[in-house]
Amino acid sequence: MDKNQIRNALFLAVAAILLYSFKGNPSWIELCSGLAFFLFGMQCMTDGLQQLAGGKLEKLLAKSTSKRWKGLVFGIASTMILQSTTIVSLLIIAFISSSLITLAGGFMIMLGAYLGSSTGVWLLAMAGQSVSLAPFAYPLLVLGVLASFNGDKSKALGRVVLGIAFIFLAIAHMKNGFSDFTTDFDLTKFQLSGIQRFLILLTVGFLATMVLQSSHATIMLILTALGLKQITLDDSFILTVGAIWGSTVTTAVIGFIGGSREGKRLAIAHILFNFTTGSLALILLQPLTYIVLYLGKQLDLDHLTQLAVFHTLFNVLGVSIFWQLQRKLIVWLEKVVPNEIKAPVVVETAETVYEPIELDKSIQPKYLREQSLTVPPAAVGAVFKEVQHLGEVSSEVLCLSLNIPLEDVTKETFDEQSFLESHTKASVDANILYQRYVKGLYGDILIYMSRIDFSDSEDADYYQDYLLNCQMVALSLVDAVKSGRHLQKNFNRYLTVHDSIMRDFYQDLKLFVYTNMRSLYTIYSTLDEDLIDPVKREEILVKIDDLSEKSKQFERVFRRELFLASSHAEVNAFSTSSVMNDLSYCRRLIKSLYGILRFTIESQAYPFVNSDEIKNEKEAEPVVEEDIDGNLHNVTEQEVQIDVK
Repeated sequence: MDKNQIRNALFLAVAAILLYSFKGNPSWIELCSGLAFFLFGMQCMTDGLQQLAGGKLEKLLAKSTSKRWKGLVFGIASTMILQSTTIVSLLIIAFISSSLITLAGGFMIMLGAYLGSSTGVWLLAMAGQSVSLAPFAYPLLVLGVLASFNGDKSKALGRVVLGIAFIFLAIAHMKNGFSDFTTDFDLTKFQLSGIQRFLILLTVGFLATMVLQSSHATIMLILTALGLKQITLDDSFILTVGAIWGSTVTTAVIGFIGGSREGKRLAIAHILFNFTTGSLALILLQPLTYIVLYLGKQLDLDHLTQLAVFHTLFNVLGVSIFWQLQRKLIVWLEKVVPNEIKAPVVVETAETVYEPIELDKSIQPKYLREQSLTVPPAAVGAVFKEVQHLGEVSSEVLCLSLNIPLEDVTKETFDEQSFLESHTKASVDANILYQRYVKGLYGDILIYMSRIDFSDSEDADYYQDYLLNCQMVALSLVDAVKSGRHLQKNFNRYLTVHDSIMRDFYQDLKLFVYTNMRSLYTIYSTLDEDLIDPVKREEILVKIDDLSEKSKQFERVFRRELFLASSHAEVNAFSTSSVMNDLSYCRRLIKSLYGILRFTIESQAYPFVNSDEIKNEKEAEPVVEEDIDGNLHNVTEQEVQIDVK
């Protein structure tokens, strides 16, 4: 059985068990319907608030991590608005995976989300008082449905109103259902005490949240039971800790399924926060209970509100601890989940390239995730990262096409012997490499760009500028690979001919590409660290400009030598035109590779989030310059003059 069949079978089994349990149990039916109303109401309210936000939350998220306190405030505010730490967690994971925010910034937002989640408990505690909210629910239902017929914004507002109405109905149904249910099944009759009662309550809270997939729903049940005096205040504290631990599993699964290493690190941090804070809260349960009771007495708070106070103290305790440990925790997480060691993606030989390849073993997109399509900043960031991935794959394809050993590109010193020996090796068919590794990935990027959901037309224009730049760079990379296909034929033809001036010219061209590839790798290998520092970013751009001038010097020297040989009748007209054409292909090839490098660097100055200030800067200075001819890399004078025969 596949996963879908197993999931469907489990769903049918649970549905059958529930239907059977409803037989002759009206109180149980009302309790379950109250839970259903509550979960559906929370979903309606969250969806409506997201639509009303119109992407503003995502924009603020991308700009909220410049300082620690900004991330904390954004986490509090966003969770207060959405009333869902899971939604906020999804946004953070999507943005971290797209490199729009750092892990440290995402963790600060998560700390704020913990504090913001307490506001939902306060609202539920106040709504769970003795006043019945059901009479208010029915007018809200009518208004919510009516609003859905009046445009998109009104429809989103209507969903929020419907969500509130269903939550009001849920509270009424859960109260009545729980009250009738406990008439026949009185929880107070179970005289459990000590560690046994402690563990049972903790497990019940944990399992309830795992089943309901909402800590708010579990806490609503706890509040209902507390209001009906089926559990004590101490019991509600233990159940709440169990519910918070249960919610940890949901976010952890989301982080690990996402596949991103940063997402996994954030999931581990989330687990550590809740389980560490929960353990401390249980150890310090008596002092915390004393504080809650003292505040309740001074402020005349009932038990429901006192539970909200405990929930707030729980999160304040955790945030105060992890605020100080943030930097050490990030370092530790990077050791536990280390960065991926970049191994060659394209592993082919002249023989294996003709073997059929299975579809699941071909190159697949690494960053184009479905869940990011509805979040324009994250989606554009994913496209940006995927274009970088395409650049890495294209570089490896070019090395294999032109018989440039990948291991030599990464060496610190020039290996002349290995360079000479590479001429005699059989090259890998460039056409097959292009079809197998580049064409499909390029197509996936284009399709993904066309599927991004832009709900705001003004934002669409802004993001389209980035997508156009990404498309231009991706197209130039494809053009570079095609240039490699043209070069492969003459490289194979002339580099195997001994004692020929044509061999010398093509050897110089190959050396030109080879040294540029080495220099490109040297810069790219430290790029992740250098991009963090604006000063280093500028230094790299200056370095590229300087190397560009030296590369033009190589072209002038090469052309002069070629025309000199032609004037002495050492090279005929046909061969001269071939070499000149191949020099042009080499220039286009190197231009494309340095285009992606420059694009990567300059894009860091313009985050993938719309703002008037950034937009004005961007209009003044394009991300991708039209003249990238100067981006060719240097071949030093010593290397230019090498006469490898």
